[in-house]
Amino acid sequence: MTGTDPVPVAFVHIGEEVHRRMPEVARAMTDLIIEKEPPLGGADILDILASSVEGNLETISQLLRNGIPVDEARPSTAAIRYAHRLAERGIPADQLRRAYHLGSEGGRREIFGIIRDMDCPSRDKLEILHHMDGFLHSYIDWMSGEILTAYETEARRIRDYSASATASLIREVLTGTEVADRAFEHTAQYRLDQRHRAAVLWIDQANPAVDYTSQLATQVRRIARGAGFAGPTLFTAVDRGTVWVWFSVRDADPVAGAAGLLAGMPAARIAFGAPESGREGFRRSHRQALAAERVARTAVVEDPVPLSYDDPGVALATLLTSDMPEIRRWVAEELGGLAEQNPTAARLWETYSRFLETGSSYTRTGEAMTLHRNTVKYRISQAQGLLPERPQRTTAELSLALRLCALLGAAVLTAAPGDR
Repeated sequence: MTGTDPVPVAFVHIGEEVHRRMPEVARAMTDLIIEKEPPLGGADILDILASSVEGNLETISQLLRNGIPVDEARPSTAAIRYAHRLAERGIPADQLRRAYHLGSEGGRREIFGIIRDMDCPSRDKLEILHHMDGFLHSYIDWMSGEILTAYETEARRIRDYSASATASLIREVLTGTEVADRAFEHTAQYRLDQRHRAAVLWIDQANPAVDYTSQLATQVRRIARGAGFAGPTLFTAVDRGTVWVWFSVRDADPVAGAAGLLAGMPAARIAFGAPESGREGFRRSHRQALAAERVARTAVVEDPVPLSYDDPGVALATLLTSDMPEIRRWVAEELGGLAEQNPTAARLWETYSRFLETGSSYTRTGEAMTLHRNTVKYRISQAQGLLPERPQRTTAELSLALRLCALLGAAVLTAAPGDR
């Protein structure tokens, strides 16, 4: 080869040698992959891995023998099938990357051995090695990209199919259609025969052109982990900005811990149903979550917090908010100036509400709000002075009106005189 470019002729020779020794080279590469990174799965995965290695070697052989550039190559059917099978089994893409890294290492050893045994000067071998290393690097870089794309496409198809099948089963259960527990668990990876706390999670004022599903899914995982919910969580998208969720509830119910977990996503809102058990509880808690969501969406408050159907006053508010003009009128009649929309009135009705919750105890109210007993007494006196004369008013009615102020904020408050 001296005096001419040794590379093209050498590449043809190497391609022919790879083709001739295909079973031997493929076996060496496959054995190295299995030794360093045993594939997850059964014998069928090993068989497909071996076919994928052989398919890659056949592609390399054809490129070398025919002088075809790497960017004109096409992945072998076996290589694509291996990527698809890993995606089907839920095996991480990292194992696919690792297999190609190890396979390229094994391939280099075999091909460099072919170059070592070639009958040509050492300086020609060095040049051939240099160009072959570049060729193999380009091939693995290109092939890895193609195969990972095939993997992600298949994984996405499987996720979409699974999400669609799960959503269909959820709606069947919610509408009372008979669905076997085993079939539901197999598809949804969630059991119906347990205790549930349903929730609705949404983006406030979501842009309809933006799909927030993946962000909401991440938020659900954060809530489940951070609030301490045990067991699997069921999740299904309703639209681009809203999802339905069911959390598994074991011993202590941790829903109160969800309050601080929306901080990473300020526009996210969540409403919970109460804990309920079994198939009917799955439906009932969901209905409650939807009702609590309606209350939360009706509310006009500066700092929205997670709302739960079993929070004080929420269940009743879900019945009352169907007629907001009437509720606004009733609150104004019950509270008078205490229901005005201004910071002073807010401070007074908040204190008065806590006062009634503690059994009209100035001391316990002060402890709960970190206020001096005399401050509490002064505020209660001010609040009572703003109430209209109502001889028949009951403590229950007063407590409800104050609770609606806390839940619904400006939606039920009266504009201050200067703002009317």
